[in-house]
Amino acid sequence: MLTYDNVSRIAQRVAAIHGLPLSRCIKKYNMNGQNPGACDYKRGEVRISLTGAASNDVYLLAHEMSHLIHADHEPDFHKLTARIEDTIKEILYEEYEHSLPEGFHPIVSAPISSGD
Repeated sequence: MLTYDNVSRIAQRVAAIHGLPLSRCIKKYNMNGQNPGACDYKRGEVRISLTGAASNDVYLLAHEMSHLIHADHEPDFHKLTARIEDTIKEILYEEYEHSLPEGFHPIVSAPISSGD
């Protein structure tokens, strides 16, 4: 799960993997009813206010990081957002898999089927 303790570090890892021009990820604790995320692509900054809902927070971070490259919501933006989401989930899984009950994933709150 993304937290205020790990979101900046994870954002930097994602930026390095995808070659995104991220200078910093600013954690906003209260955006006073405004959008929970924002991107200033000129400064390379992403601002995020985490909601506490794991899948929403992953998408929110991926969405704002995609705006570092794409200003609009055209198909290339959505493709990049999906790739970034997958990367964030993989990083979270790497970091938390040792502390999870067998068969659980940090993003999905139900057991992962073994395909049997």
